[in-house]
Amino acid sequence: MPNLSLAQEPLPPPPPAKDYFPRLWKDFISTEGGFKVRYPGDPKESVEPRSKSTVLHSFWYGSDKFIYYTVNYRDLPNPPANQTEAREFLKGERDLRMTGVEGKMKLLSEEEITRDGYPAIILEIQLFGDRRLRELDVIRGARHYHIMVITFSNHKAMASDNAYGEIAKSFLDSFHLIEVAPR
Repeated sequence: MPNLSLAQEPLPPPPPAKDYFPRLWKDFISTEGGFKVRYPGDPKESVEPRSKSTVLHSFWYGSDKFIYYTVNYRDLPNPPANQTEAREFLKGERDLRMTGVEGKMKLLSEEEITRDGYPAIILEIQLFGDRRLRELDVIRGARHYHIMVITFSNHKAMASDNAYGEIAKSFLDSFHLIEVAPR
């Protein structure tokens, strides 16, 4: 009869996800897109026509089951003519995002900023009660950048009461505009 008192040791837990360690993330540069950002891993890329004159370029990493990171950009057919119009465009994007989702999304905070000298806005949105969406929108000339992180809502089981917020901030803060590659 086998000795049951010598049960196998439990397997060690898997290592923590790279998402938890922003200092270990990799630089990603899109010279065509005119930006750089840091991801926990290699992002996937897609290009999707949205209309006759608009194409959405997306770079994403993660999953809807954990943390999802994305940078999208598109060239606007009717770009804002100045900084005031750019700020109005960003507010319109915020309003459009919140339209028709009552009870599913709640705007928690917003801040008008500049990113690398261009008009920008940072939003934090409660999503479906247990998720947070944090985003940065930037207008540079005719180009609209939409940078977003979706995480769980913060909880105290992690090293910080705001660990997911710190991870999201690291991603948003790593986004910077660079010179666009000539076509």
